[in-house]
Amino acid sequence: MKLHCKHCNKQLTNSLYPSKWKLKEFIEDYYGEGEHKKILQIPVGAFRRWKSWSGGRFVAVHRDSLFLSIPNIIGCCDHDWTSVTCDCGVRLGISGYDCWQSQHSVDLDPSKVYFKN
Repeated sequence: MKLHCKHCNKQLTNSLYPSKWKLKEFIEDYYGEGEHKKILQIPVGAFRRWKSWSGGRFVAVHRDSLFLSIPNIIGCCDHDWTSVTCDCGVRLGISGYDCWQSQHSVDLDPSKVYFKN
């Protein structure tokens, strides 16, 4: 299934498969403490529907799965809730890949995107 923009019908991804988060462990050593931290990272080519603690619903994909370019607005290390916008100008969601975030993905609003074979 491929994601498309509901506003302009632009194809946003190649075929995606449903997936659960994959755990990826890395060492966080910014403060010299060497703490282990778990990060939830969705694989390239996968998607996951999820609901946040506040009730918002999202379709999560890896940023490399999108045909869109994401602005180079970063936090201290990487995208820190950077807006993701379709070429037609509609805001589709946010990209969160900064070091402090435990879930790395682009979270798209399901009211703005749809799946099509």
